[in-house]
Amino acid sequence: RGGNKYHGRIASLADAAREGGLEF
Repeated sequence: RGGNKYHGRIASLADAAREGGLEF
């Protein structure tokens, strides 16, 4: 967090992937 623009998107994708049962 701070100057990371992609952190939010990555976290969102990771959450979706986790729900889907994928491993990041």
